[in-house]
Parts: sequence; C-alpha cells; structure tokens
Amino acid sequence: MADVPAFHQYGAVELGRRLRAGECQAEEVAEHFIDRIRACPDPAVFLHATFDRARREAGASGERLRRGAPLGPLDGVPVVWKDVFDLAGTPTTAGSRLLADRGPPVADADVVHRAGLAGLVSLGKTNLTEFANSALGLNPHYGTPHNPRAADAPRVPGGSSSGAAVAVARGLAPLAVGTDTGGSIRTPAAFNGLAGFKASVGRYDMRGVFPLAPSLDSVGLLAGSVADCAALDAALCGDARLPVPQDPLCCHVPADILAWADPDVRENFESVLACLERHGIACRMLALPDFGLIEEGMRRHGGISLAEAYREHRNWVESPQGARLMDPFVRQRILKGRAMSAYDLLALQALRRDCAGRVWAAVRGGPLLMPTAPHVAPLLGQVEGSPAEFERLNRRTTCFSVMANMLDGCSVSIPSGRGQAGMPVGVSLGMPAGSERELLSWALRVESAIQYRVEEK
Repeated sequence: MADVPAFHQYGAVELGRRLRAGECQAEEVAEHFIDRIRACPDPAVFLHATFDRARREAGASGERLRRGAPLGPLDGVPVVWKDVFDLAGTPTTAGSRLLADRGPPVADADVVHRAGLAGLVSLGKTNLTEFANSALGLNPHYGTPHNPRAADAPRVPGGSSSGAAVAVARGLAPLAVGTDTGGSIRTPAAFNGLAGFKASVGRYDMRGVFPLAPSLDSVGLLAGSVADCAALDAALCGDARLPVPQDPLCCHVPADILAWADPDVRENFESVLACLERHGIACRMLALPDFGLIEEGMRRHGGISLAEAYREHRNWVESPQGARLMDPFVRQRILKGRAMSAYDLLALQALRRDCAGRVWAAVRGGPLLMPTAPHVAPLLGQVEGSPAEFERLNRRTTCFSVMANMLDGCSVSIPSGRGQAGMPVGVSLGMPAGSERELLSWALRVESAIQYRVEEK
C-alpha cells in the first residue's frame, strides 16, 4: 500500500514550492484536504463545503502548473473562508439562522476574487460566532468547534473566526481568511497555536464581506507561520516586498497593562522578552497611559463597534425573528448600541484619534509587543450556560487585542509557547496603519527567535 501523502503537514509556502516543482499535483492536493474535511470528527468547523468549486479550481491550477505558468507562489494551495465572505453560489450566513434562507450571492467578494487570480483553491466556508460578534467562538445554532489543542477537557476555539482557526489547526487547510474587529483573528490564533495577521482597515476591499463595525472591520489571515501569512497577504495585495528592519532593533512593551495577564501568560511573555534580548532585539518598557484611557473610555461610553453594529443590524435585532432566532448574547450586545448617545460615539472617536497619534509617535521605529490574550483558551463548560461568566470572559479576552483596532493599526499574533494545561499562548506585534509589510518582516524576526527558544528547551 502506497504511503498517504502528508500535504497537511506542509505550510502554504512549502506546498506551493512543491506544486511548482512538480513534486505533487494540485488535483491530488485538493482531494487530500477534501478527504480530511470529510473525515473530521468535529462537524461544527465548516458551514458550507465547496468541493465542486475546489476541484474546478484545482484542475485549472494543475494545467497551469504543468505548463510552467503558475499565477504565483500559492497557485494550487487550498484556502478556507470565514462565512462572512461571499462565494458565488454559496449562501453567506454570518453564523446566523436569520440569514440561512437568503439566496446565495451571484459574485465572489473582492478578496475571494483576488485569491482566485492568485490561483488559490477554495475548499469551503467555516463557522463563526453569529454576526462575528464574540471573542470566545461559541455558536448555539451550528455548534461550537472544539479547540484541537485541548487535552484535558473541551475548550473554546476563540472567536469570532472560530472555524477558520480550527480548520488550520486540524490540518484541514493550510490557510484561512477571516475578519478582525477587536481580536477576531488574533484571539483564535493564540488559542490554537497559529500565526494570525490583522491588516489595517482599508488594506483589503470589503465588498462582499458581511459587516459588523465598518470603521473597525478588517480582513485577517490565519496560517501555521508568519511566512505563510506574508505570502497570502502578498498574493491578495500584489505587494511582495518585505523591508528589512534596520538596526538597532527594538520592540516597545506597554508596561502599564502587563498586569492584566494571568500569571502563566506573564511568565511566558517575560521568557519571550529575555529570548529576544539574547537574539539582538531590545525590548523597551514604556509607560503608555493611553491604553488605560482607552479601557476607561470604553467602560464609560461603550464601544464604537456596538454603535456601528446596531446601525448595521438594527432591523435584525429589533425584529420578532431576531428576538426568536438570534443568540441572546449577541443580540443583547448589539442592542447596547441603541443606548449609546451621539456624545458617547463622538467621545470614543476622538479618544481613538488622539490616543493613536500619541502611541504611534512614542513607539516610532519599532513595533508594540504585548501578549495576544490575557489567558489561555477557557474551558467550554466554564462559559456555556453561564451568561455572566461568558460576558466577563468575552470582555476580558480582548483587553490586549482591541488596542490595535482602537489605535487604527495592523497586528500579528505569533505562537510563543504553552501556558496553563499545556494550552498555546501568543504574543502580538503592532504597528500603525499602512505598515503591514514592515510589520510582517518584524514578525518573521521575532518568530525565528521564539523558535530558537523552543528548540533550546
């Protein structure tokens, strides 16, 4: 019996290289991942499979590759999509029963179209928190994907891009595309031991993407490594440059907020700082009171995302169908936007603008470095059936990640080791909007240093 190819063990860049070298065929790669998806014991990961489309795209890719005419370095590499992206002929549910009966879109979202132009193969659409509105990843309608890294008991996958992260962590696809409004890429990346890249608002065209809060919504990428995220970003944006960070290398650490993390996360973070110093990357502790101002402002006024989500989805949440069919937590969270005043929203917008100006001026020349989440993935039983605990943990989970969104920045989460119960922990780098390729170059350096640290252990 021939050995079964282990395509799921390769990263996207390596898989693309093997495809171009003729070491494997796009058609067999697609079938390999289709078989893995069909055999997956967790039915909550995918909402819609697009296997017919994947086979068509893989066939076209195979023909190009055999002619020696690839569309790019990821031609023939599979990808999955959070179910907020329109794929022609496939329903877009945003994880909600309210949208389940809508007719399918007739055209791909712009970012899906761009992926096709780069030769990527779309395997399907993954589960998420309803309306992309939670950091923990629970979905009472279609089930909650279980975190595959948990060995003790079922744990949350992180959200809202829950299925996207679990799909990559389970080896069901080498790449996934989701969205990030306050941590919806980076949180599941950290909880599942993945690299997660949140682009700036506006880097990708959002046509055909179901909105939550348009001034904060951004596209995000999930993969096994920063290099794979960088390759996918280049394929989608046509920008392959990776500027080399100039010496002296220095990351900036907002010392004011490190106490927000659990002891195991702080211990991991301190170990990362020591590792970076050993590898020639200085870590400068900074007092940045703006983080506390943002936290206080959101506690006092609410959230920009609440106001914008209520504007976007008022007809749904106010309707009898919404009261009957929506996840009560998601519905009540969006309804909080109804109580916000014009003053609240304008105060938050001014705070965001002022804090962003001060923070990025203070850290010019290097990225912000902080834990991605203050704790490891919580136990599923801890939050299911306990609205108060769900609300508390949902708010706390994004205390670090939401800062990049409020500061109008781009950010990338990198696996940095293990915490409580052997669960993954991540650290995040952040830079101002428009610094994506510089950020990814920094992240490659930090990721490399962290990998040396793991090998040394």
